[in-house]
Amino acid sequence: AQQSCVVIDWGAGGCSISATRGGKIVACLGDDDVGGLSIDRKVARRLASKLSRAGGGLANVNVESDANRYALLRAASWLKLALLSEGGGARSDANGGAKASVELVVGGGLDDASLEGAASTVSTEVSLGLGEWEDAAADAFEAVRKLLAAVIAAAGFAPSEMLHVLTGGGMCRSELVRTMLTRALGDPATFKLTWLDGKTSGAGGGGG
Repeated sequence: AQQSCVVIDWGAGGCSISATRGGKIVACLGDDDVGGLSIDRKVARRLASKLSRAGGGLANVNVESDANRYALLRAASWLKLALLSEGGGARSDANGGAKASVELVVGGGLDDASLEGAASTVSTEVSLGLGEWEDAAADAFEAVRKLLAAVIAAAGFAPSEMLHVLTGGGMCRSELVRTMLTRALGDPATFKLTWLDGKTSGAGGGGG
């Protein structure tokens, strides 16, 4: 029988999924709105909300300024890497969360064009739990799940087939992301997936 493969390329800018049979592409779809950067922006907004509620020395920080949005976006990217790292080695608290230092511009209405001679900055820490990241990323995972289901349907793959999944892009380098993708597919009886590293799981129940 000809081998059935699904190729998931999920990186910073979006996700594209192709289905191949016997080395030939039989279906291909993509979504430019579900990349890692899109998730980072959602996490950054969550961090901004946390800081807005913190008060204290952050009372005069405009988290919506261009400079501070960029600083929080960098923090969100770092937190993603920390939370999704193999074995969670970069996590920094007992609850499985991670912390990042961020330097924010103090004062309202500042943008990148007016930073020269800005009055001051304040350094603080922002934290994010894995559950919070998963919540922020939920819409992206659901979109990728639908994309994958559409590609599988367009390719005409039968539920009894073993699908070999090849992955590319930064998002799929994480074992945790692979597990979340496997879980997102739903019914464990639907498909069996063989990931690039040779680990096999049903298409549900957490996999791994």
